[in-house]
Amino acid sequence: MRASTRLENKQNYGAICITYLFLIPKKKKIAKSTEEFDRRFDEGEDIHDLIDMPETRIIRHGKKVRITLDVAEELVNEIDRIRESIGVNRGALIKIWLHERVQQEKVTTT
Repeated sequence: MRASTRLENKQNYGAICITYLFLIPKKKKIAKSTEEFDRRFDEGEDIHDLIDMPETRIIRHGKKVRITLDVAEELVNEIDRIRESIGVNRGALIKIWLHERVQQEKVTTT
């Protein structure tokens, strides 16, 4: 869509007109699903206009507690192979798995 701005020079009695043409950006269509949102993000689209910032919230999961686990070396090696293939660190992968398992247990016990 094109729009123009017209400026006239009133001091000269002649008709001097300058026209500027520029593109007006179209409003982005809101993603209809999380899959579409993820796809558009993965394709490199700027998704800032798709986020309703006043409605966003930060989820804080409470105080963090450090735990220590003794795990067989072979299990750690298997975890490392998986984490390398998806590009995350070991701690992040284990946290995700623990979270998923806790959520799964919540569903089955209710």
